[in-house]
Amino acid sequence: MPTAVIHNTLIRASAGTGKTHQLVCRVIALLECGVPPERILAMTFTRAAAGDIFDKLVRQLAAAAMQASDLAALNAFLGREFHLPPLTPGRCCGLLRAVLGQAHRNGICTLDSFFASVVRAFPLELGIAPDFTILDEHVRARERERILRGLLAGGGATVAPFIEAFRQSTFGREQVSVHRLLSGFVETYRKHFLRVPDGERWGNGAAVWGARPPALQPETVRGRAAADCLKALDAIRMTENQQANLRLLVTGVRDMTPETQAAPAFRKTLEAFLEERPQLRTPEPRITGFLRVQLPPAFCARLDELLDHAVACLAEARLRNTRGLHAILEHYEREYHRRVRSSGRLTFEDLTWVLTREDSPRLASTADSEADRLYVNYRLDGTFDHWAVDEFQDTSRRQWQAVAGLIDEIMQDDSGRRSFFMVGDVKQAIYGWREGDRRLMGEVAAQYRERFARQFATAESWRSSPIVLDAVNAVFDRIAGHERLPEGTREAWRTTWERHTPAPRLSAMPGQAAFLELDAGSDPDAAVALVLRRIQPWAHRPEPFTAAVLVRANEQGQSLAESLSAAGIPAVWEGDSAFASFPVVGALLALLHWLQHPGDTFAREHVCMVPAVAPLMPPDPPAHLCELSRLQALGFAGLLESWLARLATPDPANRPGDAPEIRLLLAAARVFDATGRRDGIDFREFVNTFRAPDIAPAGHVRVMTVHHSKGLEFDLVILPLSGTGAGLTTIDTQGMLVCEETAGGPGTAPRVKWLLAAPGLLAKCDPVVRAAAEAQMERDCFEELCTYYVAMTRARKGLYLVVPKAPEKGEALRFGDLARQALVGGEAPPAEWSDGEVRLSVLYERGGAAWYTGVAPAPPAPPAAVPPVPVQPRPRYARRAPSAQEGDRAFPVVPAGGAEADSGREFGSAMHSLLCRLEWLDTEPLDAVLARWRQAAGWPEDLAARVEAEFRRCLEAPAIRGVFTRPQGRWPELWRERAFDLIAGDVWVSGVFDRVVIERDAAGTCRRATLYDFKTDRVGPRPSDLKAAVRRYRDQIAGYRAALEKLCALGPSDVAARLVFLVPGRVEEA
Repeated sequence: MPTAVIHNTLIRASAGTGKTHQLVCRVIALLECGVPPERILAMTFTRAAAGDIFDKLVRQLAAAAMQASDLAALNAFLGREFHLPPLTPGRCCGLLRAVLGQAHRNGICTLDSFFASVVRAFPLELGIAPDFTILDEHVRARERERILRGLLAGGGATVAPFIEAFRQSTFGREQVSVHRLLSGFVETYRKHFLRVPDGERWGNGAAVWGARPPALQPETVRGRAAADCLKALDAIRMTENQQANLRLLVTGVRDMTPETQAAPAFRKTLEAFLEERPQLRTPEPRITGFLRVQLPPAFCARLDELLDHAVACLAEARLRNTRGLHAILEHYEREYHRRVRSSGRLTFEDLTWVLTREDSPRLASTADSEADRLYVNYRLDGTFDHWAVDEFQDTSRRQWQAVAGLIDEIMQDDSGRRSFFMVGDVKQAIYGWREGDRRLMGEVAAQYRERFARQFATAESWRSSPIVLDAVNAVFDRIAGHERLPEGTREAWRTTWERHTPAPRLSAMPGQAAFLELDAGSDPDAAVALVLRRIQPWAHRPEPFTAAVLVRANEQGQSLAESLSAAGIPAVWEGDSAFASFPVVGALLALLHWLQHPGDTFAREHVCMVPAVAPLMPPDPPAHLCELSRLQALGFAGLLESWLARLATPDPANRPGDAPEIRLLLAAARVFDATGRRDGIDFREFVNTFRAPDIAPAGHVRVMTVHHSKGLEFDLVILPLSGTGAGLTTIDTQGMLVCEETAGGPGTAPRVKWLLAAPGLLAKCDPVVRAAAEAQMERDCFEELCTYYVAMTRARKGLYLVVPKAPEKGEALRFGDLARQALVGGEAPPAEWSDGEVRLSVLYERGGAAWYTGVAPAPPAPPAAVPPVPVQPRPRYARRAPSAQEGDRAFPVVPAGGAEADSGREFGSAMHSLLCRLEWLDTEPLDAVLARWRQAAGWPEDLAARVEAEFRRCLEAPAIRGVFTRPQGRWPELWRERAFDLIAGDVWVSGVFDRVVIERDAAGTCRRATLYDFKTDRVGPRPSDLKAAVRRYRDQIAGYRAALEKLCALGPSDVAARLVFLVPGRVEEA
């Protein structure tokens, strides 16, 4: 085997610079050096990204095996980076065969799936049930609701502390929907509790302000200060409205308590004075709303003292709210752990929590580690010698903590047989909201500075044209020096930014970049439509351009996609769709609800009010019961499809089943049916949480969020920017304020000093809280810049920023302002794009329309001549099923024909579905098997009862019990209801084995197989009747036996076949 130089490597790869290519080529180099695929672990963050890495690995090897140019490029890279000798096409085929042959064991996966494999290997050590399952979003939401209902409905001793915690969490605020509010608390703040469970840091005034927190003033003290202020007001010249507002401020603060619900007029004046409070300590204070009023120093001094009490009231209310939130989350987490997590039902967040909680043993890869570590390689299926982490900038502290010990062992290894590869781009760190921490990458790089043999950054783009890169560079070059951005944000950008250059082969790629300003009052959706009509990406030939419109929020994207479709532009929303609000969907869900709760008149009236669905309402009780039975038998998807077939009309415009929302409903129903549940309310809740993107056909414009576009690229990108809402430097006063200390060391999570929920005015008027809020704003501002960087770098040839006209007075700094300042100059009057309805001013334009109006690309060169391959004609395979080879039906289950025949077939199907659920008699209680079958199968109750009775009766026969008794010794392999297809000569044989027991030796080689085929025939009492039944099935069993011999590579003497006649309780050799 050749040897390569495989270093520990860190790459800071800007957008479009080929980081996945670097990772794939590293894997190929390792494979060429003889490393088995299952010893290489490459982790990323989404299943789509993991699939993309595997696809590119396969494509790279396949292309190198077939195309000389691709092979030369691969060999050049491997030689330059790893000093490997050139690969040959045959060697590439061999590597491809190794990759595909071990595809089921390859280590290209998500971090979550790796954590799941670790937890599955050590469930008892980690305090988790061995057969744990991962909860989907619907079940997770349902469990959250169940826990909250239990907390609210518990006994007095249990519920009283929880109600008190809720009262504290809503202190000073009126609330209507208790349950909705509690659910929002858990969903929003639970991540903070898991990070900081210590209640001493939640709403603790001493932790925030030290020894002197804001103190409430005694009533007498603030009464005297208020009296002095009111007395001084009479001598101050101002308007009546201004004097009324000042009197309201003074008396309001005098009477203020932490419980006070501030009136709007009082709150507005209080905000002005608190935000500009330092002005009260100047000779000529200037307060918003009182700019021309000369406020005397004595009045200002007394009012300043009085405002201390207002700050103390605000602080006390926030502290109580935060402590109440912690108490609620503590109650919830205790119940969640008891009811959900301990029973083996986990979320992906729980996996990292289990691996990183303080009492969990640490992971290790070698057995000679400390006693409190888990020896991972001993239990995982394979040893990982080479690790790679993609998109490292999105790693959370908790995720890193889970694998840090394992990676540290690799970094300390000097044998040369192990390596670590880390690639990421801090400029693309857009997942801080799900705990990704961009700072971690720099900390790990510093920690292992001496161990990373190679650290480098790359900004050579293999994606975008020079025109697009010029616009990207122009905007982001100026970030580090922009005076209106926070200093911390600018410094962080300065350390990570590098100007982008096009790869040599892209230096002549045409393109266009434009900054388009929308007139005030114009429709931004119409502006996007104007740009798309101008370019018409769907009309390009020979292939349409790929086009995307990137938005910031799901609601904005869904509305925009609907507007574009209504304007005749082929567009699809590729994001989360709340399709349950579609009228027909809502009515169908109401009908399903009503079927199981016919007393719910609201659901009935809902159905009757939707003309498209009203005909489906059952007219009488028998019809109602019939629909319920059909639901049990068909499931939600089958029942909905039958309803939609009844509603279908010849007119395509009046066909509800063709709506995209209905397609999503059917998709949700199929997923839900797989759970085996048949509850209409449960299904309705599932639909409300079901999210499925509508994938765009070729030639359609794809509307999606910027986060969804991560990792994708498009010929054309339109980025509509908003002129409203919070700005880049707006301090968040309504979320959770987390004050952090400096990290204790590389990779160590910064210690949280304190938490304060919804600080409100405190974030503007209190210096301590404001400093923490500004530090958090700096982090949020950096992530916002990263989000727009990701958006702009998705474009290959066309990049169009659509921005509303800048307001004359605007305090908030938005990304559109940064782009305008960087791109727009006043050297020439702007051009215009207009379609008569909307007008866009072209304030910046580079490149031109040639990239999309030019001559279509020349047709590809004809393929090289390939010598003809001799083809021998072969007739089409004849299909045959062994089950169709039964003899004359001499012993039917019931008399042939009519309803009784249908009933017999249904009975046989139900019995087979039950038999396949029974593994061995000693592995699961019989009652549990029956309960599981009843819950999942959905058979009618009378049929299920008959089948269960017959099943129990059959098992009383010793011969039948012997079929389900596990053989002594080595645990055999068992097939149940195993379908098969194979080619035997010119015949395609298909069938289903009822039950096969396979015995293997210690090496895993199949040595013997026994086939059991179940029959529910009513066999007569005479011995000749049983012999005739065996003869009848002999040809069928012979076909099954031949198939089993071929599938297991066994001889005829090593395969036994037995007919199991359930009714007489006999097992006969076939």
